[in-house]
Amino acid sequence: MLIRVPEHSERDLAIWAIRERADAVHAQRAKLRVLAREATSQIASFASGGPCYAGVSWGKDSTVLASLVVQLRRTTGVTIPLVWIVARPRENPHCALVRDAFLAGARGHPYEEIESWCEQTDAGWSAIGTLERGFARAVVNHGDRYVSGIRGDESAQRARRMARYGIATQRTCAPLGRWSAQDVWTYLYAHDLPVHPAYAMSMGGLLDRDRVRVATLGGRRGDGWGRATWEWHYYHRVLDAIGHRAGDDRPR
Repeated sequence: MLIRVPEHSERDLAIWAIRERADAVHAQRAKLRVLAREATSQIASFASGGPCYAGVSWGKDSTVLASLVVQLRRTTGVTIPLVWIVARPRENPHCALVRDAFLAGARGHPYEEIESWCEQTDAGWSAIGTLERGFARAVVNHGDRYVSGIRGDESAQRARRMARYGIATQRTCAPLGRWSAQDVWTYLYAHDLPVHPAYAMSMGGLLDRDRVRVATLGGRRGDGWGRATWEWHYYHRVLDAIGHRAGDDRPR
């Protein structure tokens, strides 16, 4: 269920409809049910080792993770709180739309938002260390064991993590670690889950939705594949509002 916003062009939405039809085909296959069953079992096994929480960002992967965690509570009573670290004021504003849509169908599930403010510098709002400060507060509130929505095929670093540690360690669990991006899109479609508007912001089909990220806006991260251009095209009003200038994340 793509959340539509004024920033979408007609071409963006037409391309999304084509991609979603492919998701519908994949949703008919038995693979999805097997993956979901295995992931839920892995989460339950990890939770049996002690208190933990599930980190969410309301991107595609963490929305799937949140769904699995909520289903686990409904079917077994095992309850894992959802925690979103919000990097103010550089958070993607559309994440809140996904949050609201998801939580409307997950009433009663424990959920916490931890605001962590970026540092204001002469160059603008620096996000360096912002998430780390937020996670430090999550540890105080929920302990240092957490379930993550990371997947091995997202980056070389995450692939190495999966190769070295597998799905779970004593402190972390990555039940989607061996899922493909198509597995994630298929799950979202099959369960009619809210999909972040950014994934349909494809510059009229020029961008692969698998490469879109919904993390903090601004800064230098991902500029190599055109992230800065994409952000200014779709989120220039937000960037103007926070006084963003190129290079905000440059270490000083």
